[in-house]
Amino acid sequence: MLLALVLVYVVVYGALIARSRGLPFVMDNNETFSTLTHAENLFRFGIERSFGLTDEAYGPNPAAHPFLYTHQGNFPRFPALLLYALGARTAEAQIVVSTFTFGLLGVVFLFAFLRRLASAGFAFVYGAVLLTDYVLFAQWQVNTFRVWHLFFFFSSLLCARALTRPHARWWIPVTAANFLAMFYFEYEFAAFVLTMTALFTTVLLWRRWPAIAAALLPQVLGAVGSAALMAIQLIGYYGVSGLVRDFSTTFTTRNSALSDPNIRQRITDLVNTYNIVFWLNLVDSAASRTPQRLIGSVFRYQLQVFGPWFSAILVILSATIALTLIRNEMSGRRHVTSASTAFRRLEARWPFSRTLLHDLAFAFVVLSGYVLGVALVDGLMFAGALPPTPGITAALSVSGGRWWLNPLLLAAAGAVARIVDLRIRSSGGSSALWTLGAFWSVIALYLRYQSRLYAQEQEVIWMDRITPGVWLARPALVAAIALATWMLVRGPSAFAWPRFFRPLLGFFACGWLAYSIVFWLSPGYLLSGYLVRFVPYTVFLSDALVAFVIYAMGFAGFSWVTHRGEPANGLVDRRAGSDRRVTRVAVRAASGALALLLVGVWARNQVVYLREFPPDQYTFLQQLAAPPFRGASFVSNSYSAPVSAYTGQWSYIDEQIGSGKVQLTSDGWVVDRNLDSYLWLADKRTNQAYRFPEYYLCITLPTFDSVTVLRKFPAQYESCMVQPLVRNTVNQTDGPLQNQLVARDTTGRDAWAIIKLDWDYPPFLRPLAGAEGLYVRPRVEGGGSQRRAIVEYQFAQQLGKPEVGTIVRLYSVRDDGARQLLREESGGVPIAVPAEFSGTAVVSVQPRTDTKSGEPYFSAPFTVAPS
Repeated sequence: MLLALVLVYVVVYGALIARSRGLPFVMDNNETFSTLTHAENLFRFGIERSFGLTDEAYGPNPAAHPFLYTHQGNFPRFPALLLYALGARTAEAQIVVSTFTFGLLGVVFLFAFLRRLASAGFAFVYGAVLLTDYVLFAQWQVNTFRVWHLFFFFSSLLCARALTRPHARWWIPVTAANFLAMFYFEYEFAAFVLTMTALFTTVLLWRRWPAIAAALLPQVLGAVGSAALMAIQLIGYYGVSGLVRDFSTTFTTRNSALSDPNIRQRITDLVNTYNIVFWLNLVDSAASRTPQRLIGSVFRYQLQVFGPWFSAILVILSATIALTLIRNEMSGRRHVTSASTAFRRLEARWPFSRTLLHDLAFAFVVLSGYVLGVALVDGLMFAGALPPTPGITAALSVSGGRWWLNPLLLAAAGAVARIVDLRIRSSGGSSALWTLGAFWSVIALYLRYQSRLYAQEQEVIWMDRITPGVWLARPALVAAIALATWMLVRGPSAFAWPRFFRPLLGFFACGWLAYSIVFWLSPGYLLSGYLVRFVPYTVFLSDALVAFVIYAMGFAGFSWVTHRGEPANGLVDRRAGSDRRVTRVAVRAASGALALLLVGVWARNQVVYLREFPPDQYTFLQQLAAPPFRGASFVSNSYSAPVSAYTGQWSYIDEQIGSGKVQLTSDGWVVDRNLDSYLWLADKRTNQAYRFPEYYLCITLPTFDSVTVLRKFPAQYESCMVQPLVRNTVNQTDGPLQNQLVARDTTGRDAWAIIKLDWDYPPFLRPLAGAEGLYVRPRVEGGGSQRRAIVEYQFAQQLGKPEVGTIVRLYSVRDDGARQLLREESGGVPIAVPAEFSGTAVVSVQPRTDTKSGEPYFSAPFTVAPS
């Protein structure tokens, strides 16, 4: 099984890398280039000035270093440094080697852990699901920074499980080293994993408190050691006061940014004081720390990617299996009083209540079944779209004039309730009816109101693109609910699930509880840094849910293939021997069909996402390694790490320069730009070259929102052509700076463009001394044919270029204000006044250099007397 999973990994990721010419860049692979830069900076500049912290400066000049990232250790830069020293000095080489070494080790850890926790078969199914999850996992596995998520998640679980066993001494240093490296990687992710492993350890060693403490100690020591190492480095760089200031500003920014109106200025001062990196993710997490936001985060950023109907099947079946397993576990404990026992005691005390409770339960099942039928039939609610008529009354009738469906649904609900009633009558109680009614009611509510858990504006993706037709989705959902109902009614006699399902439930419980704890503590950072970007986090749990349901349905459906009708591993318990054979066949057929359908839809969804988010759309970056871009400086509206990695020259981010705004002031032309936030070069206050990058790169990163707009409102799609700087350059709109389009995306998306920037500012005139607002002052001297207009002005060009060929013009001004050209001279010399002219005149001066002409400046009207 392990070899089969490794083969899947090699084929899938080999194809992904090959298709993208070694540079898979789906939604975001900037961190590959950042990690490469971190490694290169360590290799070239050492640790003396950076104290071993992450040097984020993008430029070859030693004076530009270090510019440090201080919010985590960025452990992947050290393996990247090793690969760099061994010769892997391009992003493509680092991706290939990292994917098939560290990434492959992560796959081995995954299989080893799940084989011990569950079985080799489940480990393979889970691994196949995870490795083919294009959006939530695969695109990040070819990221040399994010490849470590898989590695550390399962290496930590392996360590935690090993420490619960006897004679695990040699695992103690391994575990401490693992957790030290993981916390030096990313704090948020490491906190989630540590919380999960702590809960998992506690479950495995329940009530054995000394053993629990001994198993948790190496994990905590690793975390503390990482924090101590980071603190020593930070204090060595900017002292205790700098550490406190940085922590305070970061915490406010990531959690309560709206509470501080001066937060942007605080960030700017911090960055300029210490030369440190600071991403402007301004988040106020107060509104996010609610149960609704917690549940919504799971659906919107995880299950929505699967599709609402697909997720509904997962939730319903997994919850039902978990419920039956918990019921079986509880029924075996003497001190636990079951619902059926409580009902029997009530009926024994008040005999008349038996009939009353039964009739009420029967009516409850009929009503809940009818409401569930309405939810399944009516509109698109089962697929996750907002219902057209929300409210309680809307759930009690089929809309759209299909009134005739109401009695049919009511009759169907009554028939099912009667069948169930006959099946359980021998038990002498009505608890099963109450349970079924409650179960159907919960499902009906979930189906009707799950739409509120998804991003409605993105329905063009999760409904139009990946949801199959109603003809397939609705029967599949009905089959899932029918199977869940059958399992719930039959109880322990329905399925004898594999024994490892119970520890898997513990795995799920620990994981989701850990996620809830971390979300509650730091929702702002978790949302902005992980969930919105779909970075691997809870994917290890949500994909496990997919694998769990597929495995369970396959286990239930295909036992007859290998065992010729006999129970496989106790699939259908022998206590169910009185069941009709047709029921068994129907249940197995429905289970097997659902398993095949889920696998097929899963594969189809990945193909759809592959088309919507192609991995090769940013291979254009590779052309930056060749002339004329090699060695050239860049400014970009997005990540600059890929640019510097290919050009070998400095670059930085400026999100404002794309506005294309250029304004003339008294001191010259001013380009709308931001040289404070993302100019991560240590000599930025002294190196004037950074003000004049040679090229501008516009790049738009694909997101669910951008694809939604592209598919639904193409005219509103924010491509690079939306940026005024790019649009004006493409359309050759006149302006003071004549930029040139060098290259652009020709796929129709306009996802990128490269502009050759013009920094040759036109000359201008400064105001004359002692005359506010006056730029040109003429005076007439001489008489007759010797009359001359002496023109006073102050030429300027902000970069110091000399005046060449300035044009001076003399106009006559008629009574209606119209001007007529009389004379024109170049070179700024006095201009001759025609002998026959007298009256009102004005003079204009158009400053010029050898390459540019400025705007003309006019004098105030003046009078020329007759000669």
